Formats: sequence, structure tokens, C-alpha cells
Amino acid sequence: MSKAVFTFLVFLVSMNLSAGEASEGDAAAGKDYYALVISGIGGDLKHSEKYQRIAGELRELLKSDYGYAEENIIYLAGDAGKSDLHVKGRSTKANIASEIAELKGRAGPNSQTLVFVVGHANYRNKAAKLHLPGRDIDAEDFGKLFEDFPGKLVLVITTPVSGFFMEPLTGKGRVIVTATKAGMEVSETYFPEAFIDALKEIRNSDEATGDIAELFALARRKTEESFKLRQMVLTEHSMLDDNGDGAGTRELGPESDDGEFARSLFFGPKKTGPVTAAVDKGLLDAGRKWEKLRPAAVVLLHDIEYTVHSDLTYRIKERKQIKILNKRGHVYSDVIIFYNTAYETLSIESARTVKPDGKVHELNPRDILDVKATQSMMYTDSRYKRFSMPSVSEGCIIDYTFVKTGKNLHLSKDFWRTFTVEKKIPQEKFRITFNIPKTRKITYKFTKNELPFKLDKEESEGRYSRTFVFAMEDIYPLTQEPKSPPVQELSTRLIVTSIASWDHVWKWYRELAEGARDSDDEMKKLVGEITKGLDSDVEKARAIYDWVSGSIRYVGLELGKHGYQPHKATSIFSNKFGDCKDKATLLISMLEVAGVEGGSIVLIPTNIMAQVDVSTATLDQFNHVIATIVIDGRRYWLDTTGGETAFGDIPVSDQGRMVFVIGEEKGEFLLVPIEGPSENLLHNRSELELSADGTVTGRDVVTYTGAFATAFRRKYKYESLDAQKRVLEDVLSKFMTAAVLKEYNIEGLNSLADKIVYTREYTAEEYAPVADDLIILNVPLQKIGMLDLVTAGERKNSLVVGQTMMRKGEVALTIPEGYGVRNKPEDIEIRKDFGSYVERYEFDEEAGVIKCENAFTFDRVRITPGEYADFKAFIEEVAKKQRRLVILIRH
Repeated sequence: MSKAVFTFLVFLVSMNLSAGEASEGDAAAGKDYYALVISGIGGDLKHSEKYQRIAGELRELLKSDYGYAEENIIYLAGDAGKSDLHVKGRSTKANIASEIAELKGRAGPNSQTLVFVVGHANYRNKAAKLHLPGRDIDAEDFGKLFEDFPGKLVLVITTPVSGFFMEPLTGKGRVIVTATKAGMEVSETYFPEAFIDALKEIRNSDEATGDIAELFALARRKTEESFKLRQMVLTEHSMLDDNGDGAGTRELGPESDDGEFARSLFFGPKKTGPVTAAVDKGLLDAGRKWEKLRPAAVVLLHDIEYTVHSDLTYRIKERKQIKILNKRGHVYSDVIIFYNTAYETLSIESARTVKPDGKVHELNPRDILDVKATQSMMYTDSRYKRFSMPSVSEGCIIDYTFVKTGKNLHLSKDFWRTFTVEKKIPQEKFRITFNIPKTRKITYKFTKNELPFKLDKEESEGRYSRTFVFAMEDIYPLTQEPKSPPVQELSTRLIVTSIASWDHVWKWYRELAEGARDSDDEMKKLVGEITKGLDSDVEKARAIYDWVSGSIRYVGLELGKHGYQPHKATSIFSNKFGDCKDKATLLISMLEVAGVEGGSIVLIPTNIMAQVDVSTATLDQFNHVIATIVIDGRRYWLDTTGGETAFGDIPVSDQGRMVFVIGEEKGEFLLVPIEGPSENLLHNRSELELSADGTVTGRDVVTYTGAFATAFRRKYKYESLDAQKRVLEDVLSKFMTAAVLKEYNIEGLNSLADKIVYTREYTAEEYAPVADDLIILNVPLQKIGMLDLVTAGERKNSLVVGQTMMRKGEVALTIPEGYGVRNKPEDIEIRKDFGSYVERYEFDEEAGVIKCENAFTFDRVRITPGEYADFKAFIEEVAKKQRRLVILIRH
């Protein structure tokens, strides 16, 4: 039996509208329709959101697709208050009786009244009851409310045990639809969702009439298909009664007792059907002003309507019109829309292609795929709907609309959303509308002071709500260059949030993670073992950090509330896997067990995101969680996620980021430092012996620290010995042509040592060309290898290098006996604001050894457009100097 869940009574009617697809008699007589929506209490978050979503979708369908007048739709709610956009009052038993009594006075003999009931009901003490705020209402009392109700009456009861409502409600001039037969079918029903899906399918069909019998049959079939898809036994059997006997029929055939009256009634005064209206010629000609940019496509319209209700459920309706200009633009016809099944639903309202000649091609709903959004090492509730627009060609326009509904599972009393404005293609119109309850307050902000597009802002106030409209026009595309900052940083962002302050975020996370750090005996035992004999807190922290990095497998677990809430440390410790926040939580817990106190969780936007706008509190400005702790006055940033970064080092993706630290007493913003060049060292010391035939034999000792060590571990640590050697040989051959790796050894690879020492021995035949009495030699100094960053003549965006660095090379090359150095390259030293390059040579004639050394230092993580020309000249000059030759001559 299902839990007590959200209960809906939707009582729907409308008035004085054209009959549309209804009968000519109805239209001529001016048939009236009214609407009343009643929702009961929700038993838990999942069902509260589910039934609120159903109510919202139904209400929207009535208004936009079946001809109901919005001003005549009345909504009584169980959980939402009067501040909701469409709520008149609470759905108590007394209020329901009062509203139905009022409708009796308004309805006439030519009216049609539709009642829709969804949610939870139970059967106890020989009575079926609907769950409402306050006192419930049973089937007998509910039936009495409709005694002597004028006009035609259609009641759709979609709850468990709804079959018991058929007899109390039946009568002449009425259609009764129930999700179950009159028996103990007490499980949660799928019929209400099937009913909504049936309404959408009928709306999009040219052949469907929209009569009640047709709607019932389609909803019944969809319910059965759902059970088959889930390989479950059918636990609900929907019924229809329209002859007044209260018995009900499941199959509405020509000979059945029920169905004739239902076929004469239509769901609403009109059905819009598929969008096949003539296309405005101006739309077909739109987008031409962008032709000089030669874009792949142009967004003609991007319209987002974001509606938040007082219970923080939300509805997002989004429409896109994109004109395809050439073959590159075909990528936009393959549409992927993500949603999270833990708290969202997604429906495709319409999708069509408008050809250049004005003909419209509708997307077949059967071509919409619903796919699990699986990712490597990730368990997630995310899914996506995917479809390819039909009949796409140059000059066509793709036009689609989708709706998301849901409820925030995290800061449940708040909402937030960040929109990036500029995209890869131009946009003519981008409109964002926010509808919020009048009692709510929001903060909004554009992240750029000078907006590179036209903006019109409008605020208005209704009976229960406030509306904010941001209408943007003529939005130029982003400049696309390699190694640019992330799109979030380049684009203007509109941040909208109801979160009052970052202090609220801090308090929320502290409460969310309460108890997650608790330890158990097994954890305490292991901590004792791995810290045995270690005296200092730094040594203990290093040992625990190394264990968590190497022993806890990273697995993304963004399921339900655990998108932000960490699992318990004891669970992570036992299972030996967890995501970033889980590993950080376990690390802090184990440190506390070892007596190393003061660790804190850190919310961080890695370098694929924009920096946090600290003036506006939202959660979607972060994408990662790490830990931090201060020991002996030094702050350590601890990211165990990848498992390749040594204790004390900081992953490149975390450096220079503004982060929010969840401290014991407060939350605070701190800037993660950028490690200096000396901390990211690649130092190659080579001893080479050159033969007269040009063959060289060498032994190198290469030391890696910081980011270089992390990258080396990531590349080689998990390879088999054979694969590892093949890759090492390939890298060596690029450094020294035709080199053969003979022996090698790597220290610190399989641990998280502060440095990795890679020793290799090799030979390279015919390394140096021999011509008569000359040997032409390019001394194999440590290469800078950054020429690929400066291929462009100029840049509009900053060049993101990613890390500071120091590359050093020391070479001692013994030349063949009987040879001397004909030329010794001059020493060079180039110094710039962003770095330097030094290269020196000396020749020990007595020992026959050429000694060379070079050092490249770079102390930036990015180069601004203003610095780019100087940086480009610097790198090209260094590369040119590194190509200089040493010529040996035989005496």
C-alpha cells in the first residue's frame, strides 16, 4: 500500500468560449465551461512534487490547448498558500464545499463541468476517503456535494480505491472515470500521468477528436503500456460509467453499456491540434543581418519562462527558434535536453521544422528518445530526451518547446538559476521571464557592468505574484579561440536567486552534513595503524591523505539529495568508494580520529567554470568539493579526488579559484593560491656520449614535482608494464630522434611522493649527421614545447596556459676523441614580465665535454590579449635559439 501522498481534486470548467471541435449544437447554444483546481496535502516530498506537477501541467493544457479561460480557473491547494501564483485558498473540506456550492449557482443547464481528482485515497471501515488538509472527505459526502448540479458533469477520479467513488457520483447526464475498479486496488496509480500524456497526444493529433470516450481509452492503454514496460503486474483497472447505473465498463465497444454519452462530450471548448498555421514571411527572412559573420546558425528566439510557486515547485517553459545557415549548423538540429529524475519531469510540447518555402514538418513524438545520462564513474539521476529535427536543410528554421517541472531538493526554501547569455552563434532575441510568489524576494545581477547587447527590463505585480522580464536583443557570438577561458567566464551571466546571503548557504551545508563525519571502531583501528610512529600532525595528515587518495575509489553518486549531501564517513570507509564530497568528508573524519582537528569542507568552482560572484549567493557557481586544514600555521588544500596529487600540492584545476569554506563558526571566501614556478619543476640532467658515426648513448635523470608529477602519475601509473614502456619510448623518440629505450626506473610513481624521479638509459643511432670531418649536433636541451600556443597572429581572449612552471636542463656531452668544437653558441638571457629563458654553454677541451644548461621560468597561468604579441615573440625567439647547432670538427 502506498504512503499518504499529495491529493488533487481538479474541478474544471470554462465559460463563453467558441466550441472549436465540439458539436455544432453546443457551439450554437453557447455552451459554458468553468474551472476549479483543488489539491490536497502531500505525504512526502516526492509525491508532493509529483502531484503539484500534474496539476500544473493540466492547468497549462486547459489554458493553452483546450480553450479554457485563465480567469475562470480557480485553484484550492493543500500545501501551497495564497501566495502561489494561482491559489485562491486551502483545499479544506469546507472550502471545497463552498466553491462547489458557488459553482452550482453559476452553472446552467447548458454548462459542462469537469472534475479531476488525483492523489491518495484509502479504504477503511467500509468507506473510501480522499486525503485533504484537516478532515478527509469520503466518497458518500463527496457525492452529496454534486446533488442537483446543473448541466453535464464529467468526473475523473484517479486515486487508489477510486472505484468506490463511482456509485456515489453516478447519475444521468454524467460521465464518471475512475483509475481503479470497485475493489481493493490500493496501490499508487499511474493513471493520472497517463491521462495527462493522453491529453498531449490528442492535442498533437490531426485525427483525434478530443471526446471523453477517446481520452479514456487512450489513457487506459497508456496505463497498461507503462506496467508492461516496467514488467509489473497490472494493479489498477480504469473504468468508465455514463449510463447512470454506477457499474462501469473497461472496454468501450459498440455493444457496451457505456460510452455513447461520453462520445458526445468533449474535454474542452476547443482543441488546438498541431501547430500548422501559416508561417510569417518575416520569420523566413530573419537572420540576414548576421551574414557577414558567416555563422553556422542564428538563434532567432530563445524564450524562457521560469515560474516558481510558493511551495518552491517550479515550472520552466523554454522555446527555441534557430535558423540553420549552412551544413555546420546541422549540429543544432540534434537536440539534447537534460533533466534530473530525482526532482524533475520533462515533456516536449512541440517540435517542428519550417522549410524555406514555408512548409512545416512536425516531429513525430515516437522519435523522441528518453535516455539514461550515464557517464564514466558516475551514478546519477540525470536523463535526457533526444531527438533529431525532421527535414533539415540550409535556410530552414527549427522550432521546439519543452517544459520542465520539479522541486528543489537542496536548499528547499530557496531557488536560484544562472543563465549564460552569449553563445557560439548570434542571437536576435533572448527573453527570460521570472514569475515568483509576491511574498518571495529575489536578487538578480548581470555579471558585466557594460552589457554588449540591448536590454529591456520590466517588473510587474499581479494578484498573487511578481514578474520580472529580461528582454535581450542583438547578442553577438563569443569569439572562439583555442585555450580560451571557460564559456561561463567569457559570457555575460544573469544570476537570479532567492538565497538571502552566503551565511544561509553555510548554515544549510552544516545542517546537511550533520553527523556525516562520525567514525566507528574499524575506522579508528585503521587510523591508528597508518599513523603509528608518526609524531607531527603534518606526518599524520600526509599518511591519511595518501590512504584516502589511493584506497577510496572515486565514483560519482549524484543521486537525489546526494548531489550536495555527503554520505556518512563510515559508509564511505566501508564501501571504499565515494564522490568528491564523500572523499573530503571521510578525509576530515579520519584526521579528527588522529587528533588533527580543524578540517573544513570547501565548495569550489574548478577552472572550467567562472569565478564565484561573491555578491550573489547561489549553489550552481560550484562544481566540486575538496577539504582544507591549517597545521602549524600553514593552510593545506586537500583534493583526493583524482588520486595523483601529492600532499601539499594543489591540482591545477583548483589553483587561483575563489572558494567557500564551510568552517565550524562561519563560512568564508578564500582564494586558493597559484603555485609558483619552482613548485612545478621538470628538471632533466643528461650524461651523453657521442660516437664518431653520430650515435649517441645517454643516461637521463628527470625529476618532476607539482603539476608535472601529477600529470606524469596520471599518464603512467595505471598502465601495464608493456604499455608503459611503449609510451615512454614514444615520448623519448620525440625528444631524441630514433632513440631506443634500454633501461628505465621510476621512483615515486606508485606512491604520492613529493617528487617523481625517472631514470632512463638509451641509444640513438645516427643522432648527429656526419659530413666528412664534421659532426653537426643539436644539443638535446630541455625543450619548451609551447609553440602550439602561439600560432594565432593576435587574440581577443586571454590565452589560458593553465599552470606556472620551471623547466631546467643540464647536459654533459662527451664528444668523440679527435674532435673539437668549431663553434660554441653564445649564451642568451631573455627576461619578460611573465617569465624568462636562460641558456649557457661551456667546453672543457681537456675532458672533451660540452656542458650546456637552460632554464625556462613561466609565472603566469594565463596571458592577456594585450600581452599576447610580446609572449608570442618570446616563445618564438626561445624556439629559434633552441634550434642552434654545435659543429664538431676532426683535428
